[in-house]
Amino acid sequence: MSVDEYNEMMNELDMLLNGGITYKNINGKKYAYYQWREIR
Repeated sequence: MSVDEYNEMMNELDMLLNGGITYKNINGKKYAYYQWREIR
């Protein structure tokens, strides 16, 4: 992933209403997940 692609992705994530990125280590590899809460 290029720096421009990364910056574009992060800008799109900032535009989402609520939530954020969490990181999990699975079998020694780091994975990023978008996590949010639904408001009822």
